[in-house]
Amino acid sequence: MSRLRCASRILARRASGSDLLQVRRNLYIHLDALSRRFNHSCEANAALHRSNALIALVDIPKGVEITFDYAVTRVPAFWSPYRRVRCTCETADCRGHIHDVDSVPDETLHRHQKASALNDYVREYLHARIDHAAESGTASAPTLTVQPAVAAGTFADENGFLLKGGRVGALLLHGLGGTPNEMRDVAEGLNAAGITVMCPQLAGHCGSYDDLKETRWAEWLRSAEAGLLRLRAECDFVVVGGLSNGAVLSLYMAAEHPNLVDGLVLYAPTIWLNGWVVPPHAHLFRLVQHKALADRFDFPDLPPHGIKDPVIRQQIHDAMHSGDSSVAGVPVTPGAAVLEHRRLVKATLARLSSIHQPTLVMHAREDDYADLNNVLHLMRNLAGPVDTAVLEDSYHIITADRQKDVVITRSIEYIERISKHHQQAQYVRPAVAVPALGIQGRQLRPAFTANRNDR
Repeated sequence: MSRLRCASRILARRASGSDLLQVRRNLYIHLDALSRRFNHSCEANAALHRSNALIALVDIPKGVEITFDYAVTRVPAFWSPYRRVRCTCETADCRGHIHDVDSVPDETLHRHQKASALNDYVREYLHARIDHAAESGTASAPTLTVQPAVAAGTFADENGFLLKGGRVGALLLHGLGGTPNEMRDVAEGLNAAGITVMCPQLAGHCGSYDDLKETRWAEWLRSAEAGLLRLRAECDFVVVGGLSNGAVLSLYMAAEHPNLVDGLVLYAPTIWLNGWVVPPHAHLFRLVQHKALADRFDFPDLPPHGIKDPVIRQQIHDAMHSGDSSVAGVPVTPGAAVLEHRRLVKATLARLSSIHQPTLVMHAREDDYADLNNVLHLMRNLAGPVDTAVLEDSYHIITADRQKDVVITRSIEYIERISKHHQQAQYVRPAVAVPALGIQGRQLRPAFTANRNDR
């Protein structure tokens, strides 16, 4: 049920707030009789994983009551009369009341995070709270770190790679249904210029058709965030970029983590699948809103497979149909994955006006999957300075096609330029004694101003 319907039931006292479980920002489920028997505890031994799966936080001996923390949720402000109730769990660390996630101590949130037991809407709220606290200088912000959605060592991290260089870094994200190999040439080119490059494998990729079908865009995001944190440990200045769906993920990360992402390099960003190879009937998929229906659709990789050069195209085609999806990805993209891409796009479009980082967008004029109007939309709606480069002899996968050398060169030039400006903006000239005047030299901080038209 929706938030408004849930609120109306509480206000009409036709249902208790305790038998409604929030599983999304605006989605609640009515618990059955068995589920209502799980009690709250401020020292819970279980928690909710994904939306509504109950998992153990610790080993629970036989005969011990299973409890979870009712407060690890986010209640809308207009429920304020109903969001705070007295707690009677009587544990050593009882908080005395049951509120929402704002009342939960950091150490409790860390326990839940370690077990991947924070819902996406709660994580999103906590990240926003962290960013707001950082901007305002508030010291009481939670010290949460971003964790990947899957544990290290599982399939979602087997094919990623890190190329170590200097203190300037680039996080490169592959496309939907693709692999980190899509970024290999660009990554090696950037690394040859001294840039540290991280190319993570996104969750659900490089595995089977079903692996990709069952993952959500939030899981792709967690894989990318894990790569960002690892790269941040190596570098002082980090640019995030990606191909197609990876470019959209990069935009979302720039909006969510402005203190971690210093710039963007977007390759063929795909907001809308509207290139010349996309068949007209594929646009009807926009009417599909639910996974159950999306599962009935498949999107086969169509010739020319995003590659203009016939030799490279054949190589990629052969690799894609070799049976090893870790090389060139899957030959058929599940409809559920395309639906998740659309949901990621929707979340990203709502955040474009908050993205102030300098951005380079590179796109092929003859892109077979995404028309140039994708670039125009970003130019008009991003809040920061935008540079563009239109390629005349490539199709969609510009990181591997005929003009990949141009992509590499322009990327290096751009990253070096904005990292230099960043370094100058952070530089403070040391004080210099001038005995004759008895004064010290002023501290100088050169200003960095960027103009959208200054290209």
